[in-house]
This record gives sequence, C-alpha cells and structure tokens, in this order.
Amino acid sequence: APRAFQGCTETARRTAGALLGSARLGRVSAVAMISARATHVYLVAVNLFWYQLLRQTLGMLVVPMAAELAYSQVQKGWLLAAPSIGAIFSQLVGGSVTARLGVRVTVFISLVGLAATTMLIPSACTISLHAAIGILTMQGVLFGPMFPAHAMFLSSWTLAAERGWAVAQGEVALSLASLAAPLVSATFEPVLGWRSCYLIVGLTCIAYAVTWMLVAANNPETCRFASADERKLLRKVDDVAKGGATALTTAEPALRELMQPSVLVLFAAHMVFNFGTLSINSWMPTYFAEVLLLSAAEAKYHLMLPHMIALAMKLFVPSVALTLASRGASILRSRQIMCAVGFIGTAVALVCVDQVRVHPPWVSTALFSFALAFTGFHSAGFRANYLDVFPPNVGLVSGVGNCLSSVASMAAPIVVSNIVEAYASWQYVWFTIAAVSIAAAFAFATFASATPAARAKAD
Repeated sequence: APRAFQGCTETARRTAGALLGSARLGRVSAVAMISARATHVYLVAVNLFWYQLLRQTLGMLVVPMAAELAYSQVQKGWLLAAPSIGAIFSQLVGGSVTARLGVRVTVFISLVGLAATTMLIPSACTISLHAAIGILTMQGVLFGPMFPAHAMFLSSWTLAAERGWAVAQGEVALSLASLAAPLVSATFEPVLGWRSCYLIVGLTCIAYAVTWMLVAANNPETCRFASADERKLLRKVDDVAKGGATALTTAEPALRELMQPSVLVLFAAHMVFNFGTLSINSWMPTYFAEVLLLSAAEAKYHLMLPHMIALAMKLFVPSVALTLASRGASILRSRQIMCAVGFIGTAVALVCVDQVRVHPPWVSTALFSFALAFTGFHSAGFRANYLDVFPPNVGLVSGVGNCLSSVASMAAPIVVSNIVEAYASWQYVWFTIAAVSIAAAFAFATFASATPAARAKAD
C-alpha cells in the first residue's frame, strides 16, 4: 500500500469513477490514495500509538506499584478501570465537542491531557489510592473525545473502500505501542523506578502533540498540501455519503436510527472486543508475575512476543480482505467473515490458557500470541463497519459506540480482579472472555449491515 502514494494523482483520476461506482474492495486499491490522505491516516495511527503506549504503561507498571504500595488485586483493578470510567461520558459527547472545536484542536487537547495526567500518577499515588484513581479518571475524560474525532477525521479523509485499510493502520499502531510498552518499562523501571517511567513517556507524548498541531488539517479543504484533484475526489465521496444517509439532527430520529439491529450489534461487538483485549493486555503482566512466577526482566520478551505476532497479523489482514473481495465477497460478507474469525480464534486460544500453566511459560506466551493475533481481523470487521453504517453521522455513532465500549473497558479490570480474588483461579476469566466472544461472532454475522442506516430503513 505505501508504494501507492508515489505519483498517484493520475491514478486517482483514472480510478475515481470506479471508486465512486463500486463499494467492493476488489475494485479498489490503496494505490488510489494520494499523499495528503496517507499523511492523515498515518497521523491518526500515531495518535493511537501514544494513547496505547501510555495506557499499556499503566498495565506494566501496576505490578511494581502494587508491590511497593501494597495494592490488592481489586485495588489494581480499579486503577486499571479508572481511565475507562472517565472516558464513558466524554466519548458520548465527543462528536459534539469535535464539531465545535474541530478535529485538530480536539485531538491536541486529548493528547496533552493524556500525557499530563500520566505524569501526575506518581504524585497522586503518594497522596492516596483514591487520588490516583481520580487522576486516571480525569485522564479518561480528556482522551475520550479523541475516538469519535478520529472517526469523523477518517470519514473526511478516505474513500469508502479505503477505510478498512485506514483502520488497519491504527490497529498496527496499537500493536506497536503494546510491543513498545514492555520494552520501555523493563528498560527504565529497574534503573530509574516506575515514577520516572511515567514522566518519560508523558513528556515524549507532549512533544508529539506539537507535531500533530503543525501537520494535521481538519479536512481536505483546509489542508495546505492536498492537491486540487484530491480535494475534488474527496468532495465527491462526501456528496455520495450525504446522499446515502440522513443527518441525525434531533434526539428522536437519532435514537430510532441507533436502535436498529445492525447498529446495536456493532456496539455489542465493540464492547466484547474491548472487554477481551483490555483484559488480556492489562492483566498479562500480573499473570506472568503471579501465576508463571517470572520476574520483570524474565517476562519482558514473553510480554512482547504476543504483540509482535499481533502486529504481523494486522499487516496481513488488509490482504485477506482484498482476497475475499477478489473472490466476489461483498463488503458486508467480508466484514462478517473477518469479525467471526477474530472472535472465534481469540476464544479458542484463551480456553486453552489455564490448561498449560504447568508447562514452560513459552507455551502460555504462544496462546496469548494467538489470542491477540486474531484480534487483528477486527480492523476489517466491525471497526471498519462504523464508517459503512453512518457516513455523515460517524462522529455521533462512533461516540455512542466508544461510550458503550468504555463501559466494557471499565468492567473488564473490575470483573477480572473480582473473579481472581473470589476463586483464586484465572480459568473463569479466560472462559468468560471466550464465551462472550463466540456470542459476538454469531450476533454480528446475523445482524450486521454495510448499508447506511437511514437508507436501509427506507429500503
């Protein structure tokens, strides 16, 4: 795909008609994208990298924090859940905030807020556990609007058939951040302590936020380096999207459209995805330390390998989607297949985790690697489906979806910590994630749609 951005103005001109006339990925290639579009897709990916790095740093450092400050499993669970608590309501209003401030300013505030609250964690922990939970809750409030802002951003900057690829770049960035977090923590924490680790990642994130403000544009019309051909192409796509669905301007139509089965199942899939991935990512460091009895230095590569495998899978997923399309699969069928493979693959791997805890740690690492690798299929599954169902209202729908998914993210650490403390076993944790994942796969396969919601209702 990256080769496509070299000298592709003429390519875009030749293929624009086909792009606007067909929704099939098989008829479209990333070669149709122009450099300004690529730049903004990658900016979103880097934003997600910093979000995930700072969130994953908490999951890594909560182990030495708990050892020093004598936190229980349940107290660790509340620390891990706090950012999602704060994000619940700020993501719900994120579309409105972005409409008022613009994507560029909204994301800048989110990045700076994420970094600043990360740097305040050590001081808050010194005061009390409740102060730390309060700071982390505020962190969620500040970064929450970034997600509906990104959805609006990609809707403006990409063609319909390119959105699966665009979302996949964000998934790759999330894996890179998850891969970097153990490396950063294991490198700096033994030497400088966990408090300094928070300061280092926070300051670096603020430096990146300045880059975002210098380069990003709210839309193609205000971008100083977008070509005239690119603006024209994206303007046509925007006109097509506006013709396919009606804007949700009042509460009653908005609620009616959001209650359609295809939208509800999209929200449900997002919630299950967040519940599973956050449970794995947040608790793997604790699992390796307390169940497999590995030190931080010994666990470093065990914690990195699952994210390396997940990254490789996410790089592979767009090719799978293109192959499905070339064999005649519609966008809807492709979304359903990718979602089913992602959920069922993760479920099968997790069911086996507790059975191998008596074996060498690398066996558990392999299963966690498979579990996270299959989550990569969702970038071309339900995650891209947001941009299919509500083209002109993607900020609202993404805000509601991210709000609900934050409820799942909030519940995950609390549910996991209470299960482990109540039963002194991780088996029920992995079985719970597997069960809801399989249910989500079947629900999405049954009720999902790739037709804009208002048009689907009219039909």
